[in-house]
Amino acid sequence: MPTQTKPIVLIASLLLVALVAVQITAGATESQAQALALDATATAIALTPTPTATATATPLATPTTTPTSTRTPRPAPTATPTATPLPTPELTEEAQNGKAIYIDQDLQTMFIYEDGALVRAMPVSTGKARQDSFTPAWEGRVGHYVGTFTSFGTTQDEGWYLFMADGGILIHGAPYLVENGVKVYQELDALGAYPASHGCIRVSPEDAKWFTAWGPQGAHCVINELPQRFWGIPAQGAG
Repeated sequence: MPTQTKPIVLIASLLLVALVAVQITAGATESQAQALALDATATAIALTPTPTATATATPLATPTTTPTSTRTPRPAPTATPTATPLPTPELTEEAQNGKAIYIDQDLQTMFIYEDGALVRAMPVSTGKARQDSFTPAWEGRVGHYVGTFTSFGTTQDEGWYLFMADGGILIHGAPYLVENGVKVYQELDALGAYPASHGCIRVSPEDAKWFTAWGPQGAHCVINELPQRFWGIPAQGAG
């Protein structure tokens, strides 16, 4: 090779080396830049705060108030009235033995005895206080059984004969009318309250049956006088 071409080749070689170096450097710089960009991106991602989910408070269930049962006050017990015992009439010596009856017109009550012991007291209604219908005081013995009879437009059951006054005086069940085959008793409110008959001694239908079953025939019977407080009381009824 001629001597003149050596420097030119050398310069060309140097330029080629420099160019390669520049390309290499440029390539390295680009790679580094990419690497730096990736690092920066990662750093940015790492530094970007992840939003923390805010916990939503769940409202607590409001407790349901259980209604308190209202205690119902108990009514105060009603005092049961004590029945006032009826005064027991004194029996005559004759009435102390066997069966005996005392009809108290003041109390409008008939007392039944056996050997001096009271076995039953039943409300009655004696003759109303008029001259033609009052029940006179009397003492004697119960007569025969009459049974069912009619008088003054009504019917009476379980009649027992006592004595004669303005008419026959009996102990019998309350008077009644028959309506549609049913017994309709009259003036039951008079029993034990006031005299309402035409002279006989009325008792309730239940007491009349008991009296017959007891067997009063021959029993000693006493009727006291009708007190003045009953005179003038109007009343309607049969015997």
